Amino acid sequence: MSALSIIARTDLSCLRIGGRDRQDFLNRLCSQKIVSNQNGDVLPAAFLNANGTVVALFHLWFRQTDIILICKKSLEDRILKFINDFHFGEDLICEKWAEPKIAELRQNQFAFGALKSAQIINGYTILPLESWKVISNQDEIRRAYAVLESVSGDIAKTFGGEILTSSQDYEQRVRAGVPSFPEEIKESNIILEGPFESYVHRNKGCYPGQEVVERIYTYGNVAKKIISFELKGKIGSFQTLTNGEIQAEGVAVGTILSIAKTREGAIGFASIKRLPLEKKQRLEALDSTGSYVIFSLST
Repeated sequence: MSALSIIARTDLSCLRIGGRDRQDFLNRLCSQKIVSNQNGDVLPAAFLNANGTVVALFHLWFRQTDIILICKKSLEDRILKFINDFHFGEDLICEKWAEPKIAELRQNQFAFGALKSAQIINGYTILPLESWKVISNQDEIRRAYAVLESVSGDIAKTFGGEILTSSQDYEQRVRAGVPSFPEEIKESNIILEGPFESYVHRNKGCYPGQEVVERIYTYGNVAKKIISFELKGKIGSFQTLTNGEIQAEGVAVGTILSIAKTREGAIGFASIKRLPLEKKQRLEALDSTGSYVIFSLST
């Protein structure tokens, strides 16, 4: 697969948030600081329950007269209900929006482009949508945009014309250590169990879940972390590994959340107790045919 990927995000949808009180309302409701944002800025953010668990992860795209909330289509109704539950007398409009064609540019496990930049090219809105490390080599960005401008129809193609399949997309996420909500990080997870520190702004006022998040930062860490992992070698009873147990020194310390085969073995995401990770204990995934050593790709 070529290093440069152009990915059409057909799984995403948009909600339009307008009205005079839109920024103040969102600032009080979500985990991100929503003040003094410029037209075109893109920020990752989250809605949390009072106990710090995740209601939804999304991105906010700031425009002159409104804010576009970009989320998975499956989360639309959940997000609308959460907003309406906290909406009382504010001057606020929140509605489903005829979403633009949204795409990402990636280079292997790296998101492409400026961290807070939205570009519209050939009818596609290019947004940095994942909490991945961002590279900003301007020559590479111009080359990627030139490729995008030359594509007609389906743009889910990588540089050189190779199709980016769902399995390749999953492998990129695993290699980058970016779990997806609600597939790997779930409603029962505290947001800081995943690599979502960029979704949380610590220097802002109160919002649902803020006390739990700040207590974790101030007094300690979360009890478990969602990590990406790799299994090397021939995998026997592959299907039984999904939702399978992970042990360290004979003690259950985690669960496999998702897994996919590779040429070398398998990769996936797992929820692991924090202490075995800190102690760098040997981790094993168990199934009916034996055990497989887990190699952590992210912590």
